[in-house]
Amino acid sequence: MLRALVKAGKAGGRMAGSQLAQVMSHNPVPGMGLGQVTGKEWLDRLWMDGMFGTVQGFTTPGSLDEKIATGIAATIGGGMGGATLATIPGLRRGGGRQLAEFAGGWGGDMVGTSVAEAGIRAKDVVLGGTGQTGWEKLAAEDQRLMEQQILAAHGLGPYQPTDMFMAQNGLG
Repeated sequence: MLRALVKAGKAGGRMAGSQLAQVMSHNPVPGMGLGQVTGKEWLDRLWMDGMFGTVQGFTTPGSLDEKIATGIAATIGGGMGGATLATIPGLRRGGGRQLAEFAGGWGGDMVGTSVAEAGIRAKDVVLGGTGQTGWEKLAAEDQRLMEQQILAAHGLGPYQPTDMFMAQNGLG
């Protein structure tokens, strides 16, 4: 059974590679192989996705592996989304192709980032956390601090009312 799965995976990979080559080509030709797609075509199709994936990775809070995973997932998702949407008939040439590439890339970024966030949540659970992403951890910390400030301002709870200006300048 394992051999059958491996064989099916190889056949699917060859088929997907052929389809990807057709999508990547400016003039799709049935049967075109991945080796026939030029470097300029790859760069033309994927440079913006790579840029947005890099920005997404840099701006993701968390550890380095979380940043890298998010950046790679956003880049791959954006590339696949843009390549897929650009295959719509009538949008394969000129400005229509670039617009479809951009819209598909943006949607693919969102899907790729969601996939990365699911992996980050799973990692957090495995490491004993509550299954939160870096953004969710920051939001929870901000909410906790805001609740403390509100309670302190009204003299409630174990918090002492403080003047934030005085405390921040070491006067309080």
